[in-house]
Amino acid sequence: DLLIKRAKFEAFAQRTLATTSEQRQCTKGPWREVASHREQHQVMFAQRTLARVGEHMQSVLGNSRELASSGEKMLSKAV
Repeated sequence: DLLIKRAKFEAFAQRTLATTSEQRQCTKGPWREVASHREQHQVMFAQRTLARVGEHMQSVLGNSRELASSGEKMLSKAV
């Protein structure tokens, strides 16, 4: 009698584990996909941000060169 109950319990436990494992696989797929999309968006955001910073730095460097050039011209006229 105890052996039968144990066998039934083990069978029930195995079915439960299998069902839980299947559910994990089902939920793991979509969540991994969502995480992948999120990671891709983070990478794209970082790339856009770096590009904007690079453009801004080029603009600042260009403006500082213009200021330096005009400052040199003004100094040469003053001398």
